[in-house]
Amino acid sequence: AVQDLPEKLEGPCKVVATETAFAGPKHGSEAAALEAQKRIAALEEALQKSQQEAADWQRRFCSLAAETARSTSLRRQMWDLLEREQGKVKALEGKVKALESMLTKTEKSKANAEAVHRLRMELGQEDACIVCVLGGTKFQGDDSEALVKAIGSKLGAAVGSKAKFV
Repeated sequence: AVQDLPEKLEGPCKVVATETAFAGPKHGSEAAALEAQKRIAALEEALQKSQQEAADWQRRFCSLAAETARSTSLRRQMWDLLEREQGKVKALEGKVKALESMLTKTEKSKANAEAVHRLRMELGQEDACIVCVLGGTKFQGDDSEALVKAIGSKLGAAVGSKAKFV
């Protein structure tokens, strides 16, 4: 006699039982029944083992899925932290540029102060008002020279000996 065993599906693992042939008299015998019971027990054991393996694989999959989710979350947190730090770096770069600008201005101011001090020492009057008329080495307009001379003489008369013109 041939007995068909049904297909059994459990989780992600599929266990298929196949046909088992039993030999013996028409109404069966005790030996054939024992053999059938042994085969059924072996198939049940294999099925139980397969179910256990499927459960193990399912646990591993769930563990990997959770690990992947944690990894994705950590990557997102690291990306957010990196973006925040980049913002801080840009802010610091702005502050450094401002400090460099202040330092340059301070250096120029110091150089200017030293030049003024040197000029005062050369003129021999530390408390003198020094007037510097800036311009090119050549007058460009027809009346520029006359204008500069007029301003210089009027200013000189107004401030007296306390002013030195450079």
